[in-house]
Amino acid sequence: MRRAGLCKFSKRGCPTVIADDLDQPRGIAVDVARKRLVAVDRSSARDQPSHVRVWPLK
Repeated sequence: MRRAGLCKFSKRGCPTVIADDLDQPRGIAVDVARKRLVAVDRSSARDQPSHVRVWPLK
């Protein structure tokens, strides 16, 4: 099974991996007020639910 990931980039353009265990990330958004990244991780299996994943941003 192929996995997907999310990265953030520094002001200098250097990437940092936030997550590398996503099935099919969808609907990625930044919640500036709460300083977090929110994404829907769509399940690759039809009988499994999708998940909302949240990561704090610094």
